[in-house]
Amino acid sequence: MGESSYAFSSDGIPYEGNSLASPQGRPHSTDQRLKAFKAIKILQETDSKDKKYICVECGKTSRYKSAYLRHKRTHTGEKPFSCTDCGKCFRRSSQLVTHQRTHTGERPYTCLRCGKSFSCNSTLVTHQRTHTGEKPYICMECGKGFIHSSDYNRHHRVHRGEKRYTCKECGKSFSQSSYLVIHQRIHTGEKPFICNECGKSFSRNSSLVTHQEHIPLPGTRNPPQNT
Repeated sequence: MGESSYAFSSDGIPYEGNSLASPQGRPHSTDQRLKAFKAIKILQETDSKDKKYICVECGKTSRYKSAYLRHKRTHTGEKPFSCTDCGKCFRRSSQLVTHQRTHTGERPYTCLRCGKSFSCNSTLVTHQRTHTGEKPYICMECGKGFIHSSDYNRHHRVHRGEKRYTCKECGKSFSQSSYLVIHQRIHTGEKPFICNECGKSFSRNSSLVTHQEHIPLPGTRNPPQNT
């Protein structure tokens, strides 16, 4: 098989050809040998002969060693790129570059429709959907579409009946964190939404909106009736 048969273990040890012996002469555990055997088999069966690097953890193949090493960090958790401003670490140098813009304020990606700018190209792509109306995330249960994958994931919990956000005060659970925040105001008594007309406060913005709809506009109040 030659060089295209190289597979790598989680610690970077190559297995060459059909032999599972380490080139450094170090013994391998049964688990390592099994993973290496599966990796070699995948390389033998793959259609793309130019992909000579394979992750023995998940079977992902790569043409270049640099791509393999980047992928390996998803398994090891290694984050070698560190921000000198705040110390936050990242797996990829590109992620560090994007993060550093939060410190510099740089926003190089601009929407041609409205002029709004963003620090990340992917954020710009998502924003542009507000202009095009594109909703690529479709719920297979009800057909509802979403611009953001996060909105789709929150919606999908409704169908699954998943309620991962639990109130520590009473144990009641909710499908969305925003629902939990609103609920917790029952316990704290917080009413952050205040009517500018009468000063009455509410725990929900929707309650404030409903209240304001029933407040007469200035000059429209019924004048007192003469008796």
